[in-house]
Amino acid sequence: MLNSLVRIENFEGEGVQIEVLEDCRQFFRPLTLPKAMRVNSISWPHNGVSAFNNFIRDGIRIGISPVADPTSITPATLVVAMEVPLLINGERGSISNSRTAPDISFILDGEITFINPATILWRSVRLQIDSQSSRAESQVEQIIQYVRNSFLDRERGSEPNRYLIRIVLKGHKIWSASSNPRLYLDGQVFGQPTSSLSNEPTLILPSGDGDRASDFESWFYLARPIVLITFSISFPKEVAIGETIQATVSLNGPAPTGGVPVYVRVTTPTASDPVSFSSPVTVPANSTSATFIITGGNVSNDTDVTLAGSLENTSAASSITDSLRVISLPILRSLTLDLPPNRPERSVSGGTSVVATVTLSKAAPRRGALIRLMSSNSLASLRSNTITVPSGATQVSFEIQTPVSNPFRTGSYPDGVGQTGGEVRISATYRERSQSTTFGVNYLI
Repeated sequence: MLNSLVRIENFEGEGVQIEVLEDCRQFFRPLTLPKAMRVNSISWPHNGVSAFNNFIRDGIRIGISPVADPTSITPATLVVAMEVPLLINGERGSISNSRTAPDISFILDGEITFINPATILWRSVRLQIDSQSSRAESQVEQIIQYVRNSFLDRERGSEPNRYLIRIVLKGHKIWSASSNPRLYLDGQVFGQPTSSLSNEPTLILPSGDGDRASDFESWFYLARPIVLITFSISFPKEVAIGETIQATVSLNGPAPTGGVPVYVRVTTPTASDPVSFSSPVTVPANSTSATFIITGGNVSNDTDVTLAGSLENTSAASSITDSLRVISLPILRSLTLDLPPNRPERSVSGGTSVVATVTLSKAAPRRGALIRLMSSNSLASLRSNTITVPSGATQVSFEIQTPVSNPFRTGSYPDGVGQTGGEVRISATYRERSQSTTFGVNYLI
């Protein structure tokens, strides 16, 4: 029996013989590991990169079996830490801006809940910014804002591209919900490469290496937060009803998979809808910007409108704004004729041209004002059925041509026209409002 448990080695030298007894049982692991709780799943890519917005919104999830006693999962046994560059007096001193600079670890405050008995959810707490503001942000956002301000305000380099998040479960202090038997967490895990072409390790799950209890540790990198840096409306920053103008939203870096929604809203109190647009505007994955179209609405007076863009769908969110003017369109004020003087009954001789002028109540909008024209009969012909009042102008003139001979001499005469000529009506229409005027055309028999 002794020989099955010990290994004897003899060492001889200088007349001395030494026998070493060694317990051979340590070389033969049991066929089944001791019973313990194990980590079965995690929601983050070990040693990989996770999107900042997803981390803030969704938190992290850990699957454990058998079911843990909720009272054993506390901020002291589930530790989430964030490592950021160490700043001394607001600077890195003589340390370069590379990743070789030392980091300092912040233990993050988190809310711990159970999605189901076997899945733990940890989510960063949100803290009110100050007593005057109703807006809250996560502790992670506040730490990163501190780092960003420390770097950018002193022009000591750019903000780090990513931050390390380290997760530790204290296996000796986490026990099972069942006390028969009472189990503890064997959280020890081993890494392995994802493929022969990659050096990025993954974890072999479930955890456990034959211990009654051991700590679990993993980490991932939090990508630099996606921030909206510009929200701009194209020049000339004005639009009339039915007209469109382009606006652009830009991020501080490429959008992650799935894109980034930017929520746009009108912040100017108005009784009507001065503009229309689609929201949210999605910046596509791997892009840093996106454009969208703003369409002008119907306003009775020129209206200044402020639009705000933000990454959160709430009026309390931090936002970037830009403004435009919605132009109220003019109305058609009058249609007048430049008739020869000393002619009876506002008439001209056949073959004569007449100049007509349309007048608006105010300057035409950026794209001009399109006027529709119409003649009541063949005693007057128009070169075009439309004419445009140029942008910024209030009037435009056009020519009316009368035929040399009466076009109805050999046919039937419409109302107001006879063998010696007759009357013709010219109409102009803009935005469903019309003006008209008449004049006579005379012919000798």
